[in-house]
Amino acid sequence: IADEVNVREVVLLEDVGSAASSTLSVVPAVLGPRLGPRTQDVIAAVRRGEWAERDGRIEVAGELLRPGEYSLRLRALDEESGRVLPGGAGVVSLELRTTRELEAEGTLRDLVRLVQEARKRAGFHVSDRIELRVGIDPADVSLLESWDGGQDGADAGQGDRPGMWRRALAAETLASGVEVRAAGDGALQLPEGHMSQGELHGGRLVVVWLRRHEHEPTPL
Repeated sequence: IADEVNVREVVLLEDVGSAASSTLSVVPAVLGPRLGPRTQDVIAAVRRGEWAERDGRIEVAGELLRPGEYSLRLRALDEESGRVLPGGAGVVSLELRTTRELEAEGTLRDLVRLVQEARKRAGFHVSDRIELRVGIDPADVSLLESWDGGQDGADAGQGDRPGMWRRALAAETLASGVEVRAAGDGALQLPEGHMSQGELHGGRLVVVWLRRHEHEPTPL
């Protein structure tokens, strides 16, 4: 799931109440014929939030409601970061706060995507190894150097981080190595290579030059 939705970690909880609350609505047209004047007491109690669920039954103002007399639906506690699954099967809640490491990881995933798209446009086979040059803003390079390899900060040694993103990019794209230059550097071009341009999140330019690795790579 984490890979499919582009998040670092997925935590499954059985306690739905930690992320959502239940909202009760009664159906007066169905409830009224059975309760008569007591229907208004039940409606008022529901509006005040004075109801309880006991053994799968809903109790309001001393009355046990029957199926069809009410509807119960989940509502995310934080509607900005949470959504209820269809049929009230559960709640998905996202942690929207980012860290520099998470921003670096997202930038790296963007780069992997751009290189993979460039491979496809160049007509390479999925097993072809490539030589790769990437033109990218120095500020993004600095951000990428802070990537912790997807580990918790306590487990990722600071001395191990420089270059870690290049090794990951090379592994994901079958590159013999990754040469990094400024996006506007005219020396990016690889003889007999293929150029592609794309954008990182926020519209920042990335230039990708690649060619099939069939001989000794161009000296870096």
